[in-house]
Amino acid sequence: MVPVFIKLFFNISGGEIFIILLIVFIVFGPAKIPEVARSLGRLMNEAKKASSDISREFRKGTSDIEREYKKTTGEITNEFKPLTEDPLDDTEKPGSHEPEEKIPDVYLKNDSPGQSADDKQDETDEKSEKPIQ
Repeated sequence: MVPVFIKLFFNISGGEIFIILLIVFIVFGPAKIPEVARSLGRLMNEAKKASSDISREFRKGTSDIEREYKKTTGEITNEFKPLTEDPLDDTEKPGSHEPEEKIPDVYLKNDSPGQSADDKQDETDEKSEKPIQ
């Protein structure tokens, strides 16, 4: 929060304040300056109280609206929550379970882990050249 004296003297430099004080001294004289300062202090204090009262009343007035807004947005969020849920959560996802029956591993007689595809092709060609009996 910005202090009140900064709000009152927002674009006044030190030299300008000195000139204003000099004019006040000349106009009111040295005997009246303490009285003027007291009344100026009271005026600033009342302005500060009025400002805080206005702020408090504004916050109090908007708190009802803010409470109603939060309640309404919460109700709307709860209404649309089922629409945002993933429909696959209730069902099994593909690949999430083991197969019921294990498929047996079937290997041909000539298959071995280190045998290349070219060797297999050569053996297949040799077998196909033999006559069928």
